Amino acid sequence: MKRALLILCLLASVGITILFGRLADFQIPDKVPFATAEQVIEIHSVMSDAQLESYSKLRFWDMIFPLAYGGTLLLAISLLAGRLQFSSGIHRLLLAPAVITIISDYLENSLLISILASWPETAWPVSVVGYFGGIKTIAISLSMLIVLLLLLRQLQLFIRTRCVRCAP
Repeated sequence: MKRALLILCLLASVGITILFGRLADFQIPDKVPFATAEQVIEIHSVMSDAQLESYSKLRFWDMIFPLAYGGTLLLAISLLAGRLQFSSGIHRLLLAPAVITIISDYLENSLLISILASWPETAWPVSVVGYFGGIKTIAISLSMLIVLLLLLRQLQLFIRTRCVRCAP
């Protein structure tokens, strides 16, 4: 069941990424980690009306995207850590960055929606949205590092058992 969900989340992540690539061929604040208030204002101010409308439509998909890629990270870590038989405490600790990724992305997206709704007026979310984007970037990187390290550990164990069986 977890494997099927992992594949579904992965496919949703790829599909939404392709959609973003086609609908947002211009700079958007989501793509700038640790964006300052000035950068967010600058990005919004150079968007044409058509780009602002396209960006508004993307907001819906951007509220689904964290669940898709966050679910992919959560399930991948959970499956790999489960196979390596970590204690439940370590298992939960390994999942923490993926959970932080999802939460920080939702907070970033909520702030970006409020900025877009009040545009061209600038509100307080402009000053903090970059922090959540930065936290998201760090947490994604840490989650991917955890997945990579778990995969390497599994590969090491696989090679060790194969070499023991093959030894004369």
